[in-house]
Amino acid sequence: RGVFVDTLSYGPQAVDALVRVLGIDALVLGSDRPYADPGAFRLGAAAHEAITRANPLRLLEGGRP
Repeated sequence: RGVFVDTLSYGPQAVDALVRVLGIDALVLGSDRPYADPGAFRLGAAAHEAITRANPLRLLEGGRP
């Protein structure tokens, strides 16, 4: 709780492992541009919404559930 992992530079297998170990609520999609572009994680629409919108919003609001 209160820990977030930026997944932008990780590949699909690493993101899948993070979901299994930490859960979807700990993952966010930050920005490493111009170093790396966002990859396709193949986790589904709900997971994409969590990683790209809901979780970063919680992080910016101080990590509150």
